[in-house]
Amino acid sequence: MLMRSKYDKLFAVFESLCAKLAALPDDNAHDLISSWEKAKVQCVQWLSDPQSGVTKSKMAAGLEQGLRETPQRLQRIAPQWRGKAVVALQTAIENEYPEFVVKQRDALAKVLSHGLIQSESEFYLIRHEVECLEEISGSDALLSKYYGLIEAYESR
Repeated sequence: MLMRSKYDKLFAVFESLCAKLAALPDDNAHDLISSWEKAKVQCVQWLSDPQSGVTKSKMAAGLEQGLRETPQRLQRIAPQWRGKAVVALQTAIENEYPEFVVKQRDALAKVLSHGLIQSESEFYLIRHEVECLEEISGSDALLSKYYGLIEAYESR
């Protein structure tokens, strides 16, 4: 089996997500696709120019940060389509970059173990998890814990 680089996995996540978002009749979803198309062109240009000094490793760091910020951007999608967008993101990550799912789960477990959200990045991690769980029935107990963490964080 051919090993894919972190860059290749992240690239595939965004490609898969945008393919699913294209089916949604939502301007904000289409704005995300447009942003990815522009970023993709820039990535290819930088990587093909030896003078740029940009490597796949450096590009992967930027793409991973973009992936961490994607749940926030999905919040702009109309409520009736947001659930599908969240599921599309989660499916793309699970299929293309499963190691990221493991990292997310470890980070979620850390937040739950210390019982509070300590940073903005943890807040957005929890918010994204809530968005995913709200699409799944039978998640009430865990959702209740997450709601409590969010409420405590926002009241600080």
